[in-house]
Amino acid sequence: KVIDTKTSTISMGLIVLGIARAVKKGCSMEEIDLIIAEMIEKTKFLAVLESFEHVLKGGRAAFMSKFLSKAMRVTPILTIGRSGKVHLAKFAKNKGKALLEIYKKTVNIASLNKSNSIGIFYGSDIAPAKELEKLIMQNKSIIIEEIILTQITTVISAHTGPGIWGVAISPRLI
Repeated sequence: KVIDTKTSTISMGLIVLGIARAVKKGCSMEEIDLIIAEMIEKTKFLAVLESFEHVLKGGRAAFMSKFLSKAMRVTPILTIGRSGKVHLAKFAKNKGKALLEIYKKTVNIASLNKSNSIGIFYGSDIAPAKELEKLIMQNKSIIIEEIILTQITTVISAHTGPGIWGVAISPRLI
């Protein structure tokens, strides 16, 4: 069965892991279809770019061109919408403010789920990903079943730039 998760990278991976757990548990196809639908709806993705340079050169985010002059002075935070398209979620003043913003959004999203799988990814610099992981693990108000820390592929990095990092939050249904 082909499934359009309407997402990418670690978000898609978390959905696949959820499906694998459902299959291993012996869920019926109908139950798995419901799990897939809920995970697609509730899995969220947030990414911080070092700059817009690679995204604009690749032509994947034409909507950002109108922000080009502002982008030179701020750190963009992106998300993937329900349609599967990349959207600008917010601008942060710098990398530190972006980290706090991503952390706050992660906690808000994770608090809506009974239990969570978190995927944290990074390009060439693991430092912001490790700091985000530390902050999330210290938060006792949300339930985290697993945290996966991974480096993105060179294909993604070619489109986003090597300075990308971020998080995916997915409900842990099984």
